[in-house]
Parts: sequence; C-alpha cells; structure tokens
Amino acid sequence: MLTAFARKIEIDELGDESKTSQNTYWYCSDSLNWEHNGFFAKPFHWCWRLSWHGQHICSLAYAPQTESLHLYRGSELGKLKADPSPGILPLNNSRLLIKG
Repeated sequence: MLTAFARKIEIDELGDESKTSQNTYWYCSDSLNWEHNGFFAKPFHWCWRLSWHGQHICSLAYAPQTESLHLYRGSELGKLKADPSPGILPLNNSRLLIKG
C-alpha cells in the first residue's frame, strides 16, 4: 500500500483558482501494478503514519487551518473517520491525552 497527501487545483471559466488537498491511497497486489483505491479522511486533514491495531487503522491528522490534531479510526482506509470525542486537540497545549 502507498499513501500520499495530494493537492488538486482547479481553475473555473472566470480564471478563479480553488485548491483541495486530501489523503489518497493505492494498492499493489502483484508487486508490479498499482491501483488507485480512493481518498480518506477529510480534505485538508493530513494523516500521519497509519497504524494497524487488530482490525482497526488509527492515525493522527493535522488540520492546518485550525492548527489542531484529530484522531482517525476505522476498519479500512475508505471508512476512516475522525473520532468525535474530543474532536479537536489544540497543538498549543503541552500535553496530549487520548482517551480510549
């Protein structure tokens, strides 16, 4: 599996530019041919270092607009969701507590 944080830039007919960034992933089943499998997490949430724990995937995601971290969990990448509690973890705190 290969993951990346990709940026898409679109220009409309008036010449206005819009940017979107999102995590994306590819799978390779035969060590030669890679297939794009979609996107995961919210746009502009950069997931770091995916980690598997049993049947679940976990990742912390950085959101630059709010300078915060979000805990993501799911059973597969396409279903990875931000944990609703506590929701946002401000980066300006000296301690980071994740309740399980």
